[in-house]
Amino acid sequence: MPKETFGGDDEGGAAVEEKKRKLDLSKYSKGQDTNIRDVFWAIIGSYGAKQTPDFSDLENDRFALIRVATSAISNPSPLRVRLTSATISRYTLMMVMDAGWQDCFTEFLEECAAREQQRNAVIAGMKKIEEDPKYSQKMVESLRSMLRQHEMSAITLKYLAEMSSIKIMEELKKELVIFARGDIGDNQLNAIAALSALPKDADVIKTMILLLSHWDEAARMAAAVFLLKNRSSDGDAALERRLEKETDPSIRNIIQKKKKE
Repeated sequence: MPKETFGGDDEGGAAVEEKKRKLDLSKYSKGQDTNIRDVFWAIIGSYGAKQTPDFSDLENDRFALIRVATSAISNPSPLRVRLTSATISRYTLMMVMDAGWQDCFTEFLEECAAREQQRNAVIAGMKKIEEDPKYSQKMVESLRSMLRQHEMSAITLKYLAEMSSIKIMEELKKELVIFARGDIGDNQLNAIAALSALPKDADVIKTMILLLSHWDEAARMAAAVFLLKNRSSDGDAALERRLEKETDPSIRNIIQKKKKE
């Protein structure tokens, strides 16, 4: 285990030469006296030193590692002042993807979803991972898997709505369009918000035009706001048609106001 080094990343530390050999963490899996926090910080330190740990002996401890990660994001150790919550989150996501622990990817996002500070740290970590070709596609597939799990789709949509990531939304556009057109309530509105990262996409514009006729006022309002913010000939024509039929005064007012601008 190298001395804990947390540079070479977005924190402005000097880059450390990448080592191809995997860091052996097997010594941490021996015996009941091992502190799982020590294991977690050893893993984080190895990523900071540009090393990939060997997780073969740690599968039974994977959920305990996620609990430590969640706690560390809320309360970063004063002994590791150079690590932000976003960096801890990024390294944790890298850990679960390198280890192939999809269940822990899901667990981590679920545990952090309810608290804004934790959720924002996870989103910041995901945005950094999006730029890394080693992990970006793995992350997209993990998010796609979560969208397809009924009990996890709402949480995943909430993250995506707050990410504003063009690349990720392009990859997940098919799933997001399905939720925008076919779901209701928060799931639908979060899918619309996520798709707003693709204002010029023809499929997205078509979806928003269709949603102008939705029975729910909140969905119609979200679609109208999108089309008014991202003007197109098809969108303008659809808004004009909708104005003749719209019964909600707030939606009518916003369309009429924008027409006058």
